[in-house]
Amino acid sequence: MRRPLVRLVALLGSVSCSSGADYPLGGEGAASVPAGDVEGAEDVAAEPWTGAPTVETIDVGPPTKPTVGLHATGHYRVRPTSEVEDFTVTPDGVAFVDWQGLWRVDLTAEEVEFVASGVDLHFPRSDDEYLYWLGREGNGKLHYRSEAVSALSRFASRGMQLSFAVGDVPYGLLRDGTVRRIGPRQMSMIMGPRPGWLASRLLAGDGVVVFTVRDQETSGSFHWRLRGRRNGQRLEIPMLRPGWEALHSDGRFVVAYAGVVSVVRPKSSTLRRIFDAPNLAELCWCGDDVCVLSKTAELQRHHGTKESYDTLAVGAEEGNAISCNGEFVAWSSEGAHGRVIELISLATLPRG
Repeated sequence: MRRPLVRLVALLGSVSCSSGADYPLGGEGAASVPAGDVEGAEDVAAEPWTGAPTVETIDVGPPTKPTVGLHATGHYRVRPTSEVEDFTVTPDGVAFVDWQGLWRVDLTAEEVEFVASGVDLHFPRSDDEYLYWLGREGNGKLHYRSEAVSALSRFASRGMQLSFAVGDVPYGLLRDGTVRRIGPRQMSMIMGPRPGWLASRLLAGDGVVVFTVRDQETSGSFHWRLRGRRNGQRLEIPMLRPGWEALHSDGRFVVAYAGVVSVVRPKSSTLRRIFDAPNLAELCWCGDDVCVLSKTAELQRHHGTKESYDTLAVGAEEGNAISCNGEFVAWSSEGAHGRVIELISLATLPRG
């Protein structure tokens, strides 16, 4: 599969290339960018300058595969070849989006697969059957067993798909608080727009979703938990940093707030303290345990919602994102050679 097309946009009548040279686009000085300045391209033709942005499209050749190496028993290290936008654990490894497109690392088959290319791919998410993603040109999904790629219905018009999460089914969130359930046969709206709401950051479990709301009238923020179409509940938890909240499939909601990690039970709206985490970068549910990544890339697995924990890994670089399921924990760190995705198989690390 070929790497996505790169669009060069000249707002001021010229384009800067890899050599550092600027080439005029249009007017009497119309020129073509030499092939040596754009890898994989024979030529970039220029159009007469009209005062409007000039867009040229080139094919930059096949995608460059990331490398995957075994760092320690059950501990893998994925080195992407370009900047990673987002990633998610899958039943057999990890999937991530970089500027080339969507990649899947399958540790069971020991394969690295280029799944899809397109403009603005984002929100890679997974359940046991499918890998999902959103894109400006369309949403998609990959069936793990058959490896068939198919379209996923849009839950809003282009540019309006604000947030996306996968629980028992995929769910989509719009800025006005509208929540749509993307079922296997049809899409349904489980919550309509709310005047004055600015919604963000959707999380999903089995029949339950949680998202953040900023109230334009009061300038305050809170979380909203929704079960089914009618059972909505306000949680007095303000907007948190990304990655400081996670929703279990059964509805348990864990948050990092004021230096403390706490849990809200499915039938409660009260925070119950679990443990202190002053150096926390992100957290997630790794099965029925809570995994915590510190800013120094130390990874801890807390036993259920208890203070006791195992240290799964200690990194030398700054940790900045985490993704978990019952089989794997993946986290990213910034090293001297760019971002690295670390991946640990939980089956190789029995609980202490």
